[in-house]
Amino acid sequence: MLSPPKQDPSSNMHIEEANPVSSRQRVDGIEEAKDAILNEAYANAVGYKEYREGLEISVSKKENSRVRWKIDLVVLPIFLVTQALQFMDKTALNYANLLGYQDTLGLHGQQFNHLSAMVYAGYFFGQYPCGWLVGRFPAQRALGLSCFIWGLMVIIMTQCHTFSSALAGNEIGVKTKNFNTKQVIVALSDPKAILLFVSGFAAAIPNGVVNSFSTIIIEDMGLSTTKTTEFKSVGDAVLIAALFIGGTITLNLPNSRLLTSTAANILCTAAAACMAYLPREKKWERLACFWLFNSQSVGFTISLVTISSNMAGYTHRAMANALVFTAYCWGNFAGPFVVKSSEAPEYKGATFGLLVGYAIKAGCHICLLFYMFMVNRRRDSIYGPANKA
Repeated sequence: MLSPPKQDPSSNMHIEEANPVSSRQRVDGIEEAKDAILNEAYANAVGYKEYREGLEISVSKKENSRVRWKIDLVVLPIFLVTQALQFMDKTALNYANLLGYQDTLGLHGQQFNHLSAMVYAGYFFGQYPCGWLVGRFPAQRALGLSCFIWGLMVIIMTQCHTFSSALAGNEIGVKTKNFNTKQVIVALSDPKAILLFVSGFAAAIPNGVVNSFSTIIIEDMGLSTTKTTEFKSVGDAVLIAALFIGGTITLNLPNSRLLTSTAANILCTAAAACMAYLPREKKWERLACFWLFNSQSVGFTISLVTISSNMAGYTHRAMANALVFTAYCWGNFAGPFVVKSSEAPEYKGATFGLLVGYAIKAGCHICLLFYMFMVNRRRDSIYGPANKA
């Protein structure tokens, strides 16, 4: 019987040692490739460098509490004051209209409507360069520059005494850095984004009416200028109360956002229907309906939250926000043109526009509620219930 040929022990040793070495090289190569891809991605992620640096910092509970209080007592108040001034600036034209602004500037025909609409045209075109600045430079610098230009324009507007100068002084505006084209397509075909776009445009048309002509509509109910100003303020108080109530509900009841916005939208639609069809003699009933229009802000706020919490991908969310913002601006631009002075004092076209706009918004939010319920139900059936921990 022939014995098997003897093998060189060194060859076995060579083979046994070669395989682990080549395997480690392949693993190392894969890891290096992953690191290169991640480093390239993180290089375009705004704030990632600061995040990595922060990992090395040890923060005590006392220091953490001090930072939190600084945010609550300094940053948030500044934000709230700025927002309040912005809102006052936006509604100033409405009160000016009540106090004889059109007569002072010699406006006639649809000139005041154009003036009201131009605010949102400037808003639309000004926000995009501002968004570009915020994405590439420190946010505080971009916002500071924007606020400075805003204040300068307000000062200049005090010298506007004609229709042409009023238009020239109107409002102008001064996260990864990569733009994902595939996510743009996803956003444009996303039913959530489409429904929010349609509802945003439909609701913005009534908003344009309320922001620019509410004082005139209230005054034409037979109220004095002083009473009109007072009763307009009641509507603003309703807006604040609606936001607080809506926020409290959504913070304390799970999965209640769209239900809350739908309830607010139905309230707006019912109020608009009453406003459109109640006889003019029912002055106080019509005024109460006008106040209830302000609850529509709940639906708009929840629309913005829906984007941030239900859409994945930076570009996807940015595109959806852009769609809603575009709808908001151009809906508000169109709103003043549904108010015709020839229809005073009932303004049937304006009240019908309010009804149609709020009804479309309510329908879109109901469809969005149903769609998201079905999507979540399908997801849970495939992957199981989401982990709530």
